[in-house]
Amino acid sequence: MRRATVVVLRATLVVAVVLAVRHWTGARPPRVGRASGTPAWDLLTLARADPVRPAGRIIGARQAYGETRAVVATPIPDSFTYVVTIPAGAALDLGYAVQALVFPAEAPDLAVPTRLQVEFVDAAEKAHSLLDRTVDIHRHPADRRWFDVRVDLAPYAGATGHLTFRASTAESNPGPTSALFSAPRILVPPAADEPNLLLVTIDCLRADHVGAYGYPRPTTPTIDALSAEGVRFAHAYSTAPMTIPSVPQLFTSTLFPAEDQPTFLTAVNGAGIPSAAFVHNVWIILWLTLGRGPAPPDGFDELVSVDARGNAITDRALEWLDRHRDDRFALYLHYLDAHSPYRPRPRQAALFRDPHYAGPVTEGFDAAAAGPASSYTAADRLAAAALYDAGVRYVDDELARLVRALRADGRLDRTVIAVTADHGEEFGEHGGFFHGRSLHEELIHVPLVVRLPGAAHAGTVVERQVRALDVAPALLDWGRLPAVPALTGRSLAAALARPGDQADDVVATATNPQFPTRYALRRPPWKVIEEVGDGSVALYATDTDPAELHDIHGQHDAETTRLVGDLRAARAVLARRGYQVVVIGSPARAVPYRLTLEETAATGSLATMDRIGDPSGDRVTLTTDGRTLELQGAADARPRGVRFDRPSSPLGGSAQDSLQFTLDVDGAPSDGTSVRLGSDGHAPSGDRIALDASLESPATPPCPTPDAGVRVCLWRYPTALTPVGSPAVHDAATRERLRALGYAQ
Repeated sequence: MRRATVVVLRATLVVAVVLAVRHWTGARPPRVGRASGTPAWDLLTLARADPVRPAGRIIGARQAYGETRAVVATPIPDSFTYVVTIPAGAALDLGYAVQALVFPAEAPDLAVPTRLQVEFVDAAEKAHSLLDRTVDIHRHPADRRWFDVRVDLAPYAGATGHLTFRASTAESNPGPTSALFSAPRILVPPAADEPNLLLVTIDCLRADHVGAYGYPRPTTPTIDALSAEGVRFAHAYSTAPMTIPSVPQLFTSTLFPAEDQPTFLTAVNGAGIPSAAFVHNVWIILWLTLGRGPAPPDGFDELVSVDARGNAITDRALEWLDRHRDDRFALYLHYLDAHSPYRPRPRQAALFRDPHYAGPVTEGFDAAAAGPASSYTAADRLAAAALYDAGVRYVDDELARLVRALRADGRLDRTVIAVTADHGEEFGEHGGFFHGRSLHEELIHVPLVVRLPGAAHAGTVVERQVRALDVAPALLDWGRLPAVPALTGRSLAAALARPGDQADDVVATATNPQFPTRYALRRPPWKVIEEVGDGSVALYATDTDPAELHDIHGQHDAETTRLVGDLRAARAVLARRGYQVVVIGSPARAVPYRLTLEETAATGSLATMDRIGDPSGDRVTLTTDGRTLELQGAADARPRGVRFDRPSSPLGGSAQDSLQFTLDVDGAPSDGTSVRLGSDGHAPSGDRIALDASLESPATPPCPTPDAGVRVCLWRYPTALTPVGSPAVHDAATRERLRALGYAQ
């Protein structure tokens, strides 16, 4: 059985000088492939494994000319060589570019003309030129782009030799010039049982606005057709009401993802499958490039931020698919056109607009323009939904273009297509518009439709509750790719094969600082929502109150207690990660206190709060910018407190990062003598807590009860993982792009 991807056949890196090629011994490397059980390799994987990598050669993500690609970036001059055996039907696929960076701005005027070559030297020491081009980004602006090439290797089928990549210049001083080789691979046609993967997420698409889920308006004829030819999961749930962390949760199949955590792309890249992502959402781009960048094993070959209508995403996707017409592929698309501000195209708007409506909800309706939901009438809410529906239909029409193209070239029945959403959208059902503020059904019940190769299981509806966490393992199952052990979800394939099995609980998180921090657990026929700030709890009956309008926790104390306990157990991992703050008082009496922690670094922010302990009456608040956390209540001998994460920033951190603290006890200021830090319990310096290694403690440090007043203990568990959160964004252009999407903060 043939491997559908990379067939660079030996992982031995030969130190790359031309003389090494000329003095090759002729030893023939073993063939590898699925039959031999040896994994396939590509140039990026080989280069990363090289123990003698020259200074300046970088393997990883590089942004250039509007795209972020997985590359080998080399200084000038440089070359590297691999021993390969060329299989029948093979082609060399790669991209290349030349770039000059200075701190780290583009500086093409400082670049030198660069000659890029790829050469195959066979066993008879005959050299065959596969690529030879000089790129001059200084003198020729047209060269400031990526070049993608495909070289037919049929003339060399069966030959073993050396494959050399070389970058050189005639100039004596190349300056900051570097050559970029993007995802070079030798590819062979896929076998019939090796399907493609196409994952589509539609921003803020709620399930009950999809025709296949019972919506009467014509919003989604393409998704409905995919449902008829595939599988519809009737009760699919996102695990967050905002793009971050819902997309990281989907990719990593974990509830509390961290940067540099494995994703389903680990298996995709391990199989050497060409991959790309075309995305219109700044948050996703930030996540994919902050430690989650497109470098093996967990990123895309090509990542493109498309700040335009959905047709631009589709256009780029179709161009990329055409380039990989003969290859197995993995493609991810994220459409934003249903997102506020609602600005639908006229053709789609005409399908849903009420011509008699003349109220305040007009095109461009967004968070900046909207007042309190209570100030809008039912007609106003319908007008907002009509604008939203038109955006949904526009995205659906773009999906139709993709499906038609795949059907026309015969790839539809060799492709797994999964269409879902990162979260839903609210139209005043629980006091707000848009998304992010709650964990009610309209924000986490999302569509999930999967068309399998050959339209297998056509028309099947799975009623069992499933989660976004289950999508990534399913893509690997249906894509016939090896499992990634770090993925915690249960494959949708299991729900399809055994729909009567017990469903997994849906645990959802709303942890962005713009809104109150909440956690929810859905276990039909119950759903419980806990708010961290005031400790309040609400319980809903999912069967008799699907709209979640009636909180009945006071009528079901035992059930509420059990579900809250299970919800806290589901997020117990947070108690062993991140920053932990414990407050404890004297057993003599409860002492009123207020503790404030404020970020001092311009790039710092706090996120993913959760309570420590369960003292009634204590309150935890986090400002909407994520920079100031306050804990207040009455401290007694029961430990209580809060934990939080400090997500990474696009601008990075500093060794001098710190939190400024203030502590009031019994209404009077208290100095730092009552504060203990790290595993050794050292005191802070003045009113600053340095966020350095001295805070780390591998285990919960002692926090002894004081004789009087209160004691505060703060530490951080050491971890190599940086938590995912909505990072502080200080770049002016990026902030304007976010404001244009309605993110008022």
